[in-house]
Amino acid sequence: AITVYEPPSLTGGEAIDGSNAFDGSHIARTGHHNDCFLASDTDYGTYTAPYSPSGTEEYDYLNQDTKYTSMGGETCKLNSPRSACNKAKEELELFHY
Repeated sequence: AITVYEPPSLTGGEAIDGSNAFDGSHIARTGHHNDCFLASDTDYGTYTAPYSPSGTEEYDYLNQDTKYTSMGGETCKLNSPRSACNKAKEELELFHY
């Protein structure tokens, strides 16, 4: 498996689900990498839309896809309140870190 910076572009925006998560395809073996987790409203360009607790198209996609694929990364800057412990834990859980 590999992780990439902008995986929705590889899958046409369709998240993995239980029907294709274990079929051995390239899409099923492609995970996600966020190189500036919580560092700004868009994680320094990882996402096109700013973070919203009510969700965005990208966040909804990642929430579904990371149920079956890997999610990793690191942060590059403190960005309170998003990088505060309680908020960070919410997003870690949302993306199944």
